[in-house]
Amino acid sequence: MSHRLSRAELGLLSVALATGAGFRLYHYFLGRSLWLDEAMLALNIASRSAVDLLKPLDYNQLAPVLFLMAEKTVVHWAGVGEHTLRALPMLAGLALPLLMFAVGRRLVDPATGLAAATLAALSPTLHRYSNEVKPWSTDALATTLLLWIALRHVDAEDAGPEGPGRGGPRGDVDGFASASVGLALTGALAVLLSFPALFVVAAVGLALALRPGARRRRRWLALAACGVLWATVALMPYLLVYRGTASGPAQQEGYGFALLAPGPQFAERGLLAARGSLWPAFWGDGAGIPQLPDVALLGLAGLLAGGLALVVHRRGAWAGVLVVGPLAAALVASALRRYPIGVPRLMVFAAPLLVLLMGSVLAAVYRGLARRWPAPAAVALVGMACAPMAWQRLEDARRPFLGEEARKLVAAYLEARRGAVEPVYVSALGLASWLFYTTNWEKPDRPRLAFYARAASTDHFGTNPPRGRPVVDEGRHLVYQRRQRPELLGLRTGRQWKWPSYAVATVDEGWAANEARRVRAAALAVSPDTCAWLYFTRMSERAYKPLTAELHDVLGAWESEAYTARGGIVSRWCFSGWRARPPKTGPTAGPVKSAG
Repeated sequence: MSHRLSRAELGLLSVALATGAGFRLYHYFLGRSLWLDEAMLALNIASRSAVDLLKPLDYNQLAPVLFLMAEKTVVHWAGVGEHTLRALPMLAGLALPLLMFAVGRRLVDPATGLAAATLAALSPTLHRYSNEVKPWSTDALATTLLLWIALRHVDAEDAGPEGPGRGGPRGDVDGFASASVGLALTGALAVLLSFPALFVVAAVGLALALRPGARRRRRWLALAACGVLWATVALMPYLLVYRGTASGPAQQEGYGFALLAPGPQFAERGLLAARGSLWPAFWGDGAGIPQLPDVALLGLAGLLAGGLALVVHRRGAWAGVLVVGPLAAALVASALRRYPIGVPRLMVFAAPLLVLLMGSVLAAVYRGLARRWPAPAAVALVGMACAPMAWQRLEDARRPFLGEEARKLVAAYLEARRGAVEPVYVSALGLASWLFYTTNWEKPDRPRLAFYARAASTDHFGTNPPRGRPVVDEGRHLVYQRRQRPELLGLRTGRQWKWPSYAVATVDEGWAANEARRVRAAALAVSPDTCAWLYFTRMSERAYKPLTAELHDVLGAWESEAYTARGGIVSRWCFSGWRARPPKTGPTAGPVKSAG
């Protein structure tokens, strides 16, 4: 088969690349607010120096060192904001479809590259995580780069003395040495850019070692040198920086259901891992796991197995190891309780592998059709397989994911308080977004940033386990006096999140009463007749209503005004002395408005 694309194929590739870029950039320029995890990582990036980013991060965050350095460089030159913080993941997302074409073309043929590029352009998970301040999009880019550099290494090894541009035996040796150096350096950079890249380099090394050929000795020497470099580069930051967080209770308990060690509910955990690993690459919104029948999952797995068989048939067993080896390595790490498998955002690194397998299936169908039909017709028929994914991306554009609109809530609060010094209570899961959007990043308040970071590390985040006792007189130290206006940092609720949902139905006993007393005491410290503001995001935690019920039913406060936005609310609660009742019978005395 020709190694050149026909006009129809080239046209489809151009359309796929433009479509993928268009959908990604549309959501990028919407500039939605940072959600919880993004805000926590963004606070580290914006508030720390490059040297301090090499230390364990605040807010229980983990991110690869090269990703952090690249993000710090961008915000240093372009400023702190949603667009600058998301620029690196977006660039990775834009580059990925074209790189997938290059990988598919080298691995099998141009038709496979074309199909892989189209699927990558439309993939839900690759689309979604191109627009988040987290290293998930760069995880996928690292995977694809490693596949590409490994295939270049194969081509260099296979090139004989008369190979193109080699000029004889000396050129052949130089070309292989150059490719080996490129493989070693790319692998080292990849494991600094992406945690799961360690799975990929392990698969790359094994796949290349398994290849048959006459030059096995020099290949093994090169791979041994690569392995030493990769292991050193991966282990040093892990041992010095990441190990405490990675093996800590936040990861082990929070993601316990995604760790496939033998034990209770193993079959259920395995099924969830399969669904969360496979479906988001092709269906859904990319962040959640589609609720589709298990028979459909079996069909998807069958198609991917067929793609693997096609790759092995065309290139050999080593190519199969190259493509599915990273998934096998992640499965082993999960069994050893070192990597949660099946969590969609943590499996973005595997999406290019799945796309390649599905691309090989579509390419095989195309080759069969092309024998009987003209190329444009064959391209159109195969392209119809991507129509459902394209329709999903159109629906995403019509109803874009907006997350928690924290920026709107903060703006509504700043406008509504009109310079008053009334205290504000910030819920535990709202701390990161509140701090990010109320900080002047041109002249940041360093003591305030440090206070929040210390409080978050000791009182708020992590596993948030139930206390096992009533909450009594806690949180007195969690007050920051900001320009005569107290900021009360909310206590953790005890409503524990465990993948894939909350494990505790309600807040700890006494939590609402404790927090309501803190709010009232802060308000009455300003004046006997004053008010306090409540700022809540992550409303799914269901902590807002218990607190407001306590304020109204027990302490006699009433809501004078409130502003809502997707995922959150900021409201003003007023008191008239210690024992006064609210002027109205219901908890809401004022209007509830949309924040923006």
